[in-house]
Amino acid sequence: RLVDAGYAVLGAWLSLATDATAAKKASQLGYVEMPGALRLRLASLVVQEDDFLSASSWEVGLSGESPNVKEVASELQQAILARFGDAFATNIGIKVFAVCGIDRKHEMKRLSSVANQGLVVVPRSADDCILEQPSQFMFASDPPSSPQVGQISMSQLQLALQSDDRSYIRWALPSVAAEFLLGNQGASAEFSSVLQRIVGTAPSARAGSGGEGPWPHGKVPKWLEQADDEQGVAVLVASGSMSPAHRGHVSMLWQAKERLERAGYAVIGGWLSPWSDYQAASAAGACTPLSAAFRRRAAELAVCDDDFVAVASWEASIVDRAPERHEVMASLKACIEDVFPASLGLRQVRVFFVGGPDVAGRAVVQQGIIANLDMGVVVVPRSSDDVLLEKTTQLIFAADAPAEAAPDAEGSTEVELTSAKIREALRNRQAAVAAAAMPAAAARFVLSPTEAEREEMKADFELLGVEAPSGQELERARESLKGTLRAWIGPSATMQAEEFGRLLQSLDPSWSNTDLTLLTDTVKEKNKNSGTATADGGVLPDQFVDWIFDNSGVVK
Repeated sequence: RLVDAGYAVLGAWLSLATDATAAKKASQLGYVEMPGALRLRLASLVVQEDDFLSASSWEVGLSGESPNVKEVASELQQAILARFGDAFATNIGIKVFAVCGIDRKHEMKRLSSVANQGLVVVPRSADDCILEQPSQFMFASDPPSSPQVGQISMSQLQLALQSDDRSYIRWALPSVAAEFLLGNQGASAEFSSVLQRIVGTAPSARAGSGGEGPWPHGKVPKWLEQADDEQGVAVLVASGSMSPAHRGHVSMLWQAKERLERAGYAVIGGWLSPWSDYQAASAAGACTPLSAAFRRRAAELAVCDDDFVAVASWEASIVDRAPERHEVMASLKACIEDVFPASLGLRQVRVFFVGGPDVAGRAVVQQGIIANLDMGVVVVPRSSDDVLLEKTTQLIFAADAPAEAAPDAEGSTEVELTSAKIREALRNRQAAVAAAAMPAAAARFVLSPTEAEREEMKADFELLGVEAPSGQELERARESLKGTLRAWIGPSATMQAEEFGRLLQSLDPSWSNTDLTLLTDTVKEKNKNSGTATADGGVLPDQFVDWIFDNSGVVK
């Protein structure tokens, strides 16, 4: 705007408020205070690749309250004249313009046109009406070319920080600044500790981290970042006893995701929602249900290496009644809109209940859901024989049928196998059938629990008929595993401990990197102390297997 008015604009600076002023505003608005050193570093990163803008350290380096805008403008004017005074004609001088949004226009009244100071107000959108007074050096620029850019505010960015809304942070800031703020690059130890106190400090964010809280949302940002601004946003929930969870529960959420994406939605998350003990007992009839703790643990392990599906605890926490499906969906909707308000903007989240024809396909279930605003249903057929009718205008969709699986040695397929059939297979000692129906980590937990897991959930394992292996069975398993590894890498060949760790993780994805590091370090230390370590630091298969079996009480 100033160039259009005939000025030669030589430079621009971001001037950050003092710590006292910033802390006062943070307290008023409920933000976590960000110290001046960190704010200055971030401002420097924001303008790092800009050949016109710079970040000033003058104001932020002062003690007490920030000086008024006239004092800041005068300081800049003096600094420029001191450095470049000879370049300016004495009868022209240099003018300093403060730049602000329309919401701060009233704060700029202290500027003095006599002192060669002026103001440029930047509207947020074309709807803002700003009157210029060129004779008083007050101008109004055009609105931003992108309406979304005009809506960025420090309030939204602070909210995104505290709720760990990483997709909004990455969109609102230049990449180098965003990644620094998120602790991914360039943060010193000092700033890292500060950032840990700032990022993800909102209650809803804390509740969703590390698998805690009613609707864990750590997997959502990946999908939210991929969503277009114009797309409708959807989340999915599948509710049931899940006694135990199996591959079908997980795959139907992916099938529903694919169907809604074809309909134009950005599907940013899916949740398995196991029932409470009260609800499971009510539906089980004469059968004794597995405990909520067991069912939730199995479900969490079933999705531990899935980047889309998580496990909710909200429904299981309602212990004295069976919540309606729309209540479960409303809880999920409220959580996602509370955690990611900045990324979502004005977009509403639609929640879809996902289930098979026996539940989600029933008219009474569908009507009870679609009667609520922004709620819908996705019916997932069990086979291609299921005929389902869609009513997309009422938010009722039907996913594609799953691919037909070839029968295994027992004559079963993944599509046919239900939780009830898994329990039946366990009672009939058909371990291979039950294991094939569950993701690897869940199958390990259900079929081969550790001593600690068995003791913690003794009643559940007894109910399933999963008995502790006898000494003879363990010895047969030990020798069988040794033979398999010898055949794989050779009778006298070795593997690095880290390679054994990766093998274990491929068999059971619930192994964390911390667990594996502890395991491999312990094995290497044992070999070193016993003098059995090889020249290359490798481990013989027999040694590794023996260590695993001899320490079965402290490893998975």
